[in-house]
Amino acid sequence: MNALRVIRRLAALVLLAALFLPLSRCSQQDGGAADQASPVPSQTYRYFYAWTDFQAGSVGSWLIFLAFLWPIPFLAHEWTRRDRPAPMWLSAAQLPLAAGAITLVYSRTFLNQLWVGGYLAYIALGSYSAALLAETVIWIVRAAGTPRTPPGEKEGGP
Repeated sequence: MNALRVIRRLAALVLLAALFLPLSRCSQQDGGAADQASPVPSQTYRYFYAWTDFQAGSVGSWLIFLAFLWPIPFLAHEWTRRDRPAPMWLSAAQLPLAAGAITLVYSRTFLNQLWVGGYLAYIALGSYSAALLAETVIWIVRAAGTPRTPPGEKEGGP
């Protein structure tokens, strides 16, 4: 489980770094070449970042922004409970958040060419999700293998 926590922590850091990198780019062709000798039109690129188009009054801007930051409160909660494991429902509750974050990043990049920040965001979200899923499966397998004693009986026998 410790290796899975390390994977989640590293993935959260990579996701945070992806917030400041270009997610995608689109090319725009200029009307014509600067000189008539070159028949090839020049292209310019516009890069899209998660934080450059942020508008405080827009719910969509907040959602895109939070798609990169949502693991931080969960990791902070886990960090404060070093000696005790986090409840499993907390890990399981993060799976839909990870799926939502992937969907939001996709909605921000699907019309344009994916760029460095977009690749890192997908890798980080995929790694974080895989580690969460593995932790959840391990917890379920361990819980299924643990014998339960009926109420009123002592453990170890009648």
